[in-house]
Amino acid sequence: QEMYQIIDDAIELDMYVIVIFWSGNNLTENVYNEAIEYFTQIATKYKDVPNLIYEIGNEPSCEWDEIKQYANTIVPVIRNISSNSLVLCPTKGHNSVGDIINSQLEFKNIIYVAHVYAGNEVDARNISTAILNGIPVFISEWSNGDGEGTCNEENDTKTNKFIALMDRYNISSTFFILAEMNREDSGALVKQNMWDETLNDNTLSKIGLYAKIFFTKQYDKYEYTVADYMMPYNCNNDFGQYFWFTDYRENITQIITTDTLNMPDNVIRAWDISTGTGNLIAYIVDDNTGNNTYIAYIACDGNKIYAYDNWRLFRNFTNVEKIDVTYLDTKYVTNMSGWFEGCRNLKEIIGLKNFDTSNVTKMATMFASCVSLENLDLSNFNTDKLEDTTLMFYDYNFKTLKLSTFLLDKLTSYENMFQETTSGINIYVPDVETAQFIYKRLSDVSCTGTIYYGTEENWVKYIA
Repeated sequence: QEMYQIIDDAIELDMYVIVIFWSGNNLTENVYNEAIEYFTQIATKYKDVPNLIYEIGNEPSCEWDEIKQYANTIVPVIRNISSNSLVLCPTKGHNSVGDIINSQLEFKNIIYVAHVYAGNEVDARNISTAILNGIPVFISEWSNGDGEGTCNEENDTKTNKFIALMDRYNISSTFFILAEMNREDSGALVKQNMWDETLNDNTLSKIGLYAKIFFTKQYDKYEYTVADYMMPYNCNNDFGQYFWFTDYRENITQIITTDTLNMPDNVIRAWDISTGTGNLIAYIVDDNTGNNTYIAYIACDGNKIYAYDNWRLFRNFTNVEKIDVTYLDTKYVTNMSGWFEGCRNLKEIIGLKNFDTSNVTKMATMFASCVSLENLDLSNFNTDKLEDTTLMFYDYNFKTLKLSTFLLDKLTSYENMFQETTSGINIYVPDVETAQFIYKRLSDVSCTGTIYYGTEENWVKYIA
């Protein structure tokens, strides 16, 4: 009866009301029975009242299949009485909305809930990924505290960042919790023994003060930094590749960077690969060849995409034919070893001349086994800090290779730089000293080729 009075008061004030069944961690038979009784009573009393939203559980610890079975029992109880009511469905724990991609409930008017504290980046990325894949999300519990009552400026900044994500996707939410603190580590909005219906600042906790800033829209707008446009080192295997590698590696024929987040209609799967801002995503689409193959896009919202210092970024995409890195900024990369290694069908790399290699110290096996790549232009590569090019060009069939001025005092120790080189290669270098060095390296491995030095406007054939 107390709950009904609260609901009635809220309806009179033209507010939405979320009624939740506090299911607990395990969806036992008793939970089923109590939930059925709970929602039958409430839905009957408030049949077709649009203010009512039904949340059928809270942070169950079981897997989605078990939660889905529970939802398939409870949702019809509500719908049989109140046919169009909005229903909120939990996923595993506080936020596993990304786990239900391609496994949604078959009811209409369903939103999946997530709980977030202090703008946790993993939670934010999980929510963004779900939305990118067509999963509707509602944040039914969130705060700038850490869930244990801790609130500080660092949490405020993280939360401002999370609000930017909610603004990006227009996500609805409820702030937790309008109550009086019952202990020092409570996340409630009002200080202990200080309840006052005026909710003046002197009665509010730190979290309460932040809530007031949020609801009056006076919070600081989050300013994106380079870190928010950097591909994270969050990989799903030991080789350091990104999310799409394991499931789609052999089916990807192109990898393309782009500066727009506008995804086409034929997206098969998408991932948020940002720091939880939604401004850096990856997605794959059908390449329309009829061969069950895909194009992978790495996209940002008008900025640059900064490469993390990941030394196997594009390695072993065995069927990729084109990689376009036009919008990839590499200024923070020190190790490019193995970046394109094993891409045996790779025929074209677009944008390579724009790479910032001023901080790169290692390029070992960078193009090893790129046997289909006939032309490679590294003439703009800065090699001032380069230390290791071991087997950089191992097992390849270049017809044309353009190189920058390598530091010869360092390169003389790279015995295997042109190991396994095929004959008949044309190599272009800036000066005669580099030409002499390259000629000796080719001779050491019994490789024939033609070496030119100079510029695009005036190449001179090197004659020993």
